Amino acid sequence: MHNRMAPSGQNRKLTRLSTIHPYPAMIADELAIALAEKYVVPGAKVLDPFSGTGRTLTAAAALGADCVGMDVNPLAVLIARAKIATASPDVEALMRRSRQFRGKSFAYLEFEPGRKVSWFSNSVRTELTEIVNWLNSESLNRETRNFLAAIVSATTREVSYCRKDQWKLHRMSLESRSKHNGSAWEVYERRLRRAAGDISRGGMQLGSMRDYLGDCTRMADLRRCAKNQTFNLLITSPPYGDSRSTVSYGDVSSLCLGVLQHLTGLNISFFSASNLDRRCLGGREQAKVSELEDIGQYWAGGSLNPARKRVSSFLSDMSKACTQTNRLMDKGARAIFVVSRRKVGGRRLYLDRFLSKEMSKLGFGLEGVEKRKLEGKNTPLIINSGGSVNVNIPTPTMREEIILCFSRS
Repeated sequence: MHNRMAPSGQNRKLTRLSTIHPYPAMIADELAIALAEKYVVPGAKVLDPFSGTGRTLTAAAALGADCVGMDVNPLAVLIARAKIATASPDVEALMRRSRQFRGKSFAYLEFEPGRKVSWFSNSVRTELTEIVNWLNSESLNRETRNFLAAIVSATTREVSYCRKDQWKLHRMSLESRSKHNGSAWEVYERRLRRAAGDISRGGMQLGSMRDYLGDCTRMADLRRCAKNQTFNLLITSPPYGDSRSTVSYGDVSSLCLGVLQHLTGLNISFFSASNLDRRCLGGREQAKVSELEDIGQYWAGGSLNPARKRVSSFLSDMSKACTQTNRLMDKGARAIFVVSRRKVGGRRLYLDRFLSKEMSKLGFGLEGVEKRKLEGKNTPLIINSGGSVNVNIPTPTMREEIILCFSRS
């Protein structure tokens, strides 16, 4: 039952518009494609309740599946929707019209509400303001607007003072900031040309893909997104721990949303970093340890470990997500989870064991387990909470991913 999935090597396969945005902790392209090739048949009804930027969905849709995804982060949903854009924007015409907005005297837009320290240079703030005003002047359909907005978000991160090897808001050193004089216009045009080139090369999906903002622990959100549809295949890579103690989705997401909120026609709201992190699994920290079985069989942190409440809350929310999504699965459905054993509070969280127990309660048998060296995924193997460049005692986080296949007869 336990196999080891070979690493991908140098010739990577990419999902549609894979590089449009450097969103954190995305499932590796080649793994999403491999899972789709192994489990997806034309006409399959696929659900991803933790869809992120839609890599599993685009891989499945390319093989003729009808796919529905959802995520609690509006930035992730925007990026996923941008990936299904069918329009081929005229880059030359767009950039030609943009020139009349460069160097104009626009009032600064408020990109960083509530922040005490700015993450942009004055020149970057000026250019981002110009880009927003330019795009708001364009007459665009919804797909093209989503596509161009996703590139605004990627540009925002690249021209900010956030260190590019991290997703948490760790600032560049003073020396690096003094050399960081990138032009937002140049970054935007470079990214736009690359993404437009990807679209022109084809690779359109044969099936369909829809992505929604929602919380998979809430049945009301799931039913709204599924639109009374049921599914015969679940493929997902859920978070490996709560957002605050593992990958912080809120920090840079809020930085990007601060700019995106000013783009008309998106219907996207600003969320603070703490608000976004609270929306993730375990973020509300409302669960009591007594609501679960003894978590010691999944995490040996002990009763006095400060991370115990976070772990308990995370596992409680994960249990709810399994229970709720199960209600939308057909009787003979399969469920594929890509997980890892991340360190939280100095101890490994055996998420694979927890999911095996939870899915067994719901009538799913463990059909197979594969292991894969962690690669092609934008998340660190070594971390330190302070974000220091010189790490004296680094903390190893993860070395491999575990693919769990469950089936129900």
